[in-house]
Amino acid sequence: MHAPLILHTEVSDPPTDPTEEPPHPIDPPGRPTIHQTTLDLPLVHPTTNDLTLPTYHYKPRPTHDRPERAVILSFSAERCVPQALQKCGRPVKAIRARLKGKEGRLRGNLMGKRVEFSARTVITGDPNLEQDEVGVPKSIAMTLTYPERVTPYNIAYLQELMRNGPTAYPGARYVVCDTGQHIDLRYNKRVDAFLQYGWIVERHLKDGDFVLFNRQPSLHKMSMMSHRVCLMPYSTFHLNLSVTPPYNADFDGDEMNMHLGAATDYLPAGKQASHGHRAGHSVQNILLWVPDWDGTVPIPAIIKPKPMWTGKQILSMVIPRGINIQRSAELKSANPLFDDGMLIENGEIVFGIIERRPSGPEATRTLFTGLQQVVNSWLFHHGFSIGIRDTIADKKTMAYITQHIAERKTNVQQIIIDVTHDRIKAAPGMTIHKSFESPVERELNLARDTSGQYEQKNVKEDNNVKQMVVAGSKSVEGRRIPFDFPHRTLPHFAKDDYSPEARGFVENSDLRGLTAQQFLFHALTGHKGALEHVMVNYDGTVRNSLGHFIQFVYGEDGMDGAFIEHQHIDTFSLNSWEFKHNYRVDVIDPHFAFLPSVLQIGIDNSSPEL
Repeated sequence: MHAPLILHTEVSDPPTDPTEEPPHPIDPPGRPTIHQTTLDLPLVHPTTNDLTLPTYHYKPRPTHDRPERAVILSFSAERCVPQALQKCGRPVKAIRARLKGKEGRLRGNLMGKRVEFSARTVITGDPNLEQDEVGVPKSIAMTLTYPERVTPYNIAYLQELMRNGPTAYPGARYVVCDTGQHIDLRYNKRVDAFLQYGWIVERHLKDGDFVLFNRQPSLHKMSMMSHRVCLMPYSTFHLNLSVTPPYNADFDGDEMNMHLGAATDYLPAGKQASHGHRAGHSVQNILLWVPDWDGTVPIPAIIKPKPMWTGKQILSMVIPRGINIQRSAELKSANPLFDDGMLIENGEIVFGIIERRPSGPEATRTLFTGLQQVVNSWLFHHGFSIGIRDTIADKKTMAYITQHIAERKTNVQQIIIDVTHDRIKAAPGMTIHKSFESPVERELNLARDTSGQYEQKNVKEDNNVKQMVVAGSKSVEGRRIPFDFPHRTLPHFAKDDYSPEARGFVENSDLRGLTAQQFLFHALTGHKGALEHVMVNYDGTVRNSLGHFIQFVYGEDGMDGAFIEHQHIDTFSLNSWEFKHNYRVDVIDPHFAFLPSVLQIGIDNSSPEL
């Protein structure tokens, strides 16, 4: 693309090209001194060269100088079009470069608004927090301040915070007098002695303070909700896993924003006091306290052969005594087997299903918090591990799975025979290759899904492998492994082998044992995260996050693969038949072999070392 180039015949001609007269918004910002910006440089050079060209009419110049000046003028005009470079090699920050991108005017200044009294960092899941709590790092709590007005009820507390200062927690950073004067406690140590009613002390954040939590993009009103502060000795925000759906958040590196109100009426007066449940914090992941539980374990519903409790008894443990609720069942579902309606006597659930309607949102939140703590304690004592017992199926299940997989493999082999003999036609909108892969994938998926469903029905409920399958923990791309090597997936298979084994179908289980080829295919699902925590250290070694050595020298040679140049070496391009025809000698054939005398001479002249 070339910019319009206009050569003026006289020096006095005014510029007529609109590209030479930029709009006023791109002019340099106002300063008392004369200066230029990078936007002026591409405009100065074309103008300077354009003014020197008319002087060739009346000043003697070398004959070769005029074409060079014309080329320079053309180049200077083209510099107005990105990408233009300065003499130092730095690109000119043109209008388009100032507008586009993450750091541009639109996203960086108009949409990306910087506000005070806010913090941003990565979020981490924490099941020990309540649903309306957010774990805040201590460093953030000591940086952000909340203005608290001095009253007769809190003057002693605020004086203690002022004596601690901004460097000790809990402390304060500033004091605002009734005249509006700000006093920095870093340089005024004894202001607490003169603290008066009505002054405002900007203290550190503490447990129980209410903040706004937000995750961008803010698509609906639940993208910004209120949470209670819970100080933690970490560097990331901690969030309960149950409240991630409104934010559409996950814990793979997402960042969230925390906003603190700067007005004194932002935090309700009744929420300023520290919450007493902090005294029941979990130590060493041992369940010490559940909301509204008096510590009495109910009598098990089933005593023999081992004690077992019902789910209603577990729920009754977190319902306070003295609660009595009765809700009649709907007419269309009055059958007692439906467990409809609700009856709670003195905190004990007689029948019914807990809902939000009879108890309210606060009770529901407290209930979920208690259930979460009970589940966390149960998982701590029972765990979720996999052993050999979880991988062993009974003989009937193994025989059915083996027979079913063999039948599907036979069907796939018949499809391969049909496509080899040109008995498969291309389906509408599909190539012949896709028309072949589609029924093959369908047969193999049936082999996998049908075998898995049959095994789930015949495996015990406490099998942890089954629990992971039901939860959906898997990493399957949903298609067969393509050919990476020329016409094959691995060097172990023949070329153009479309059998299930050659395209990544793993028939055996871990208990039965995998072949070398199946082991490689099975490891493909986890190769993406295998090097996630591996990095090159300053000493040149490659280590993981635990400090274990992976390589003593990166790449075994210490060279950066991004800067290695590949050089092509010319070799003869004979195929196997040409090489054999031109250079192979059959010493057994008497017509085309060497004569015996020639062979004897070659043997006599050979080196003794051979």
